[in-house]
Amino acid sequence: KRQLPAPHAPGHCSAALPSAASGVGLHFCLEAGTQAQPAEMATDRRSSARRRTAWTWPWSGFQIGSHLAVLYSIGSFAVLVQPEWHLAEGMESGLLPVFWAIFFASLALYFYVCLADIQYHEAPLDLMSSSFEPRCCETCDSSISAVRVKHCHLCGLCVADFDHHCRYLNSCIAGRTYRPWLAFVLGLITLMVVCSYSALKALQHDEEIPAVRQTLLVIQALASTILAMFLVSLFAQHVYLICQGLTTLEYVKNQEAGFPALPPFGWRKAVQAGDCYKCGNELELTSVADKDEVWYCTVCQVDLSKAGIDFLSCDGCGCVNVCPLCRRTASLPSMPVITPRLSSLRQDRRLGNSEETHLLRISSRSSNLAGGKNVPRRDFSSMIANMEGNSGDAEASSRCCCDGEESTASGDEASDE
Repeated sequence: KRQLPAPHAPGHCSAALPSAASGVGLHFCLEAGTQAQPAEMATDRRSSARRRTAWTWPWSGFQIGSHLAVLYSIGSFAVLVQPEWHLAEGMESGLLPVFWAIFFASLALYFYVCLADIQYHEAPLDLMSSSFEPRCCETCDSSISAVRVKHCHLCGLCVADFDHHCRYLNSCIAGRTYRPWLAFVLGLITLMVVCSYSALKALQHDEEIPAVRQTLLVIQALASTILAMFLVSLFAQHVYLICQGLTTLEYVKNQEAGFPALPPFGWRKAVQAGDCYKCGNELELTSVADKDEVWYCTVCQVDLSKAGIDFLSCDGCGCVNVCPLCRRTASLPSMPVITPRLSSLRQDRRLGNSEETHLLRISSRSSNLAGGKNVPRRDFSSMIANMEGNSGDAEASSRCCCDGEESTASGDEASDE
């Protein structure tokens, strides 16, 4: 078996990494594994970037457009159609109280989803799993001991049971808000179907409609019909995901259930020896051949494709990938597993040992030879999911809900995790 080179040259120390417990930058000496003196950290600009509610400024274009479309459809129904239904006999008059009951119930669900606390809170020590090692988030200094916890850069916090970041509510949909959000979507479907039906019926039965009224009814019919069709597709997709036991993030990123995951105890010894901690096969250096591929470090859960760095991967089971930072962390039992910002990982690569990189490249391979299974889904269901939400990763070029930094100046930091 080939010998993997030492994690770092003697005497080299890693870059400052934040402590999940105290938020203070700590320098770890990679030779002895000892902790040096704490270093002063600058005021964390990200602490003020946390979105307090879904309405925290700035709003996104999707958020503004969707709210205006829904409000117009319901407002047009109330002004143009409801007076006639009050005077009508039959089904229309009976639908009005049902419509407004669903409206107020949906409105209550909307406020709950937008205002609920979805932030991940550290679990007590006695409740932590004995099979998995916790990991730390470098961005918000959270110690994570549960699966499906992801840092959303649009909300600026670690979210428990993350499903997706809703583009239209501008808020994360997670464990405690997922069911209320799904009920809200179902209520909104009912409202849009009624608005579409009422507008089409009014256009069909009114013989002499003023031009202004006709135009307003046509806009109501188009807006509510398009919204109803999209919401029905979205609801059906999430019913399918519930049956499969997957979150939106897991489905779109083509990951197994429980993603983002936690590293199992015992991974350090295997990785330090250059072996896969699941099947025992030899780890090989892998480089990403296509930027659209999906590769995550199975230890710290960092996005390796976005980082654009080489990493160790197991070609045997195809289930283990290890980034360079976790490769070095494996030799330091006292150092926690840290999910780094991509900017930190890229800087770490630039500061790395060039000789070590050269030795590793002798036995490297390209990811296009790794089976081709690390690709995102591109079916209709994933298209609907991408239209409604995203993975919580801010884009460097167009960030609508960002941390207050200029996108051109902090492109590396914008698309972390």
